[in-house]
Amino acid sequence: MTKRKALIWACIVLLGLPLGYFARDRLHQPTAREHSAMTLFETYCVPFADGQVVAPEKRLVRLERADGLAWVDPETVMMLRYSDRGCSVSDALRPMNASERHALDTGVIGLIERELPALRPDNNHGLDTWDAFLVWESHPRGDDRRWGATYTRFSSDADFETSLSVSYPINDDVSENLRELRNSS
Repeated sequence: MTKRKALIWACIVLLGLPLGYFARDRLHQPTAREHSAMTLFETYCVPFADGQVVAPEKRLVRLERADGLAWVDPETVMMLRYSDRGCSVSDALRPMNASERHALDTGVIGLIERELPALRPDNNHGLDTWDAFLVWESHPRGDDRRWGATYTRFSSDADFETSLSVSYPINDDVSENLRELRNSS
């Protein structure tokens, strides 16, 4: 009986470890960076439109920045920033490659239409030479109620930042919530 148990354990170790090692790559697929950017925007930036500030999850790593609050997703290196003007998600720490940019370019319009239906595209911005520059607004220029979302990238070169941001309707509740988050972090 002892030899039989030893043989079974040897088989488990000899077959199980390599099988488990190779199977883990199939079971754990890394999060696509463009998907991470849209998820971060949806989770943290979209609530700004309703005057809400969502405290970032513990898995996000806090970055010390002078211009506001910032966190990074350690898996995808996508950065989330809160400021007094709004919320943004960008690839500033590690710019996306061409296929990631293309996937984000394709998905961002649907994301804004689905999550921020009050916004309308503004195609009269005059920045057609940028690789990506999309603007959605709630009210015309000059209206105090105006807020909106932007998607920008100056160039398609590998070292240029892609950013998706929302400015919130000026609101004392958001400003107070940002102060509380800044003080508690």
